[in-house]
Amino acid sequence: NQTVSGPVLVVPYKSYYIDEDKKRHISIKNAYFLPEKIEIIGKIKSEIRRRGIYNIPVYNLQLHATGTFKKPDFTQFKIKNHNVIWNDAFLTIGIPDTRGIQKDISINWNNRKYKFFPGAKDSSLFYSGIHTYLKWGKVLPKNIFSYEIKLKGSELLKFVPTGKETKVSLQSNWSDPSFTGNYLPNRRTITKEGFSAHWNIAYFGRNFPQSWVKDNSTISRYMTDASFGFKLYTPVDTYQR
Repeated sequence: NQTVSGPVLVVPYKSYYIDEDKKRHISIKNAYFLPEKIEIIGKIKSEIRRRGIYNIPVYNLQLHATGTFKKPDFTQFKIKNHNVIWNDAFLTIGIPDTRGIQKDISINWNNRKYKFFPGAKDSSLFYSGIHTYLKWGKVLPKNIFSYEIKLKGSELLKFVPTGKETKVSLQSNWSDPSFTGNYLPNRRTITKEGFSAHWNIAYFGRNFPQSWVKDNSTISRYMTDASFGFKLYTPVDTYQR
């Protein structure tokens, strides 16, 4: 099972506090920002694999994602710009089973290419995934990104609607999908040759914000609750006598 979450833009900042001896200390904390728009197009090739006495549906996903981030606004958190550590900003994408990643992944960010590395980087948000540092020189009002992922999985594929507007379009050769999660497709077509499904989701229907600095445990749970996608349904019992 795979659930693709993100991308999430993480920007560190300096926070100050006074201890009981009235000494001033600095700690580094993270602020989190989600895309204004994200559009995902996925092509899925599915088949049955036999494992012992079971028939298990598996898939290969070819995913292409595009979208935009606006410049992070730290004034909403009352954080001054000189305390923001722009050069340590990174992007993270949650992927539960990274063994399913089939090839290296890079992101095109404002016409510059950055390679993703293993690990979600911030385990309080995603326990597994990939990340890349942006090494920002100049922060633009609008930041454009695109990336591709080739991913293997079995039975279930879901996405988290991280965009203020999230669009997902999927095509598969599997003729028996079972749509699941917090959102059903706006449009779907199912034939004996396969299915296509399209989601167009506004951020009003989910229970987490576009940006935050608070505890990630609550945000992670809300992201899981908002996920949507499909299961490769098998009309006969997967237990084979």
